[in-house]
Amino acid sequence: MATGGVQPILQGVWDQVRALDRWQGKHVVSHIIFPSVWASVAFVLVCLYFTIFYDIPHVMRSKIQPTKWPTTRDLIISSIPQTIIYFVINGLLWYYLEVYVELPREAPSLLQFTKELLGCLIVGDLCIYWYHRWMHAVPFLLRNVHCVHHGYRAVYS
Repeated sequence: MATGGVQPILQGVWDQVRALDRWQGKHVVSHIIFPSVWASVAFVLVCLYFTIFYDIPHVMRSKIQPTKWPTTRDLIISSIPQTIIYFVINGLLWYYLEVYVELPREAPSLLQFTKELLGCLIVGDLCIYWYHRWMHAVPFLLRNVHCVHHGYRAVYS
């Protein structure tokens, strides 16, 4: 219980998260790599959603370049290697890095959760920005890794 005997708003959800930590006798949610795995799965699901609806022409009636559609080859080249890299790295780290975070019994307050989530979004955005700048600054990375990003010529919307 929080100070004064008031239960945090997020306590019910937090209790469910803590209950999910033990799956088939192993710690899952408390594993230090869990946020990365969760982010990778969310990334793939969001990309899958947009890929499915992007490939249905009647859904994209407002497309700026209606005559330019990616080929199946374009979609595979731009998505499969990145997805494989995400899951292989996450899998190796999960297997070899047995580091767990102790999950507190009490959920954070809604204000604390909001502040920390906002902080994560800002830091994450800054990291992506500087990572992208770095890819442009190092010629080897630009030619051999980042070129896939610039190989796509059709506007999405």
